[in-house]
Formats: sequence, structure tokens, C-alpha cells
Amino acid sequence: MGAAEVSPVAVARVAAAAAMRTPDVVDLHSGVAGEFATYGGGERVAGVRLRRRDPPARLEVRVTARYGRPLDEVAADVRDNVLLDLSGTLPGQPPATVDVRVADLVFPGSGDRS
Repeated sequence: MGAAEVSPVAVARVAAAAAMRTPDVVDLHSGVAGEFATYGGGERVAGVRLRRRDPPARLEVRVTARYGRPLDEVAADVRDNVLLDLSGTLPGQPPATVDVRVADLVFPGSGDRS
């Protein structure tokens, strides 16, 4: 018997929550026109795109980060958090490839949400 199918939106929700939990991430970034998202079942998860080809699934995550820490460190932390959370969401499947892009920065004093 094969592994149960997990919806792309469910995977995207897990990835979005993991990314937002990452230090210095202030938001998910859905692109200039809001087009960078995962859609399904009447739901939209901004800032995460699931490219489901043959396993493993490939995720792309775009975030807005707080200025100050090296961006490659922020991206690596996002990737680690997403992979950790997905390991519990996609049992029996190889870990997903997670590509992270810091698409925007928030500078101190600019009114970020933190």
C-alpha cells in the first residue's frame, strides 16, 4: 500500500509556518502582483510554490527578512526549518528540495511587524 497523498496546499501551509518561525523572517513574499503562491481547494498560500513532479517534491519559498544578518544564513535557517517540519508531514517520502529566496528586506525603523 502506498503512502497517503498530501495536498499541495497542506504542504505549502506547513512550509509557510516553518518559514515564519525563522528568526529575522518578517513575512512571506508573494511577488509584485501576488502571483507567487500555492493554490488549491479555494485556498491560497502566499510565498510558497510547490512543484510536484516525481518525488521528491520541490518547494520554492520567498521571504521578506529583517536587515542585519547575512541573507545566506537566513535562507539556510528557513530551509532547515521547512525540511524539519516536512519530514513529519511527508512520511515515507524522500525529503523535499527547498529553494529559498530572500525577496525583500525590512530595515530598522521602517515599521516591520516584529
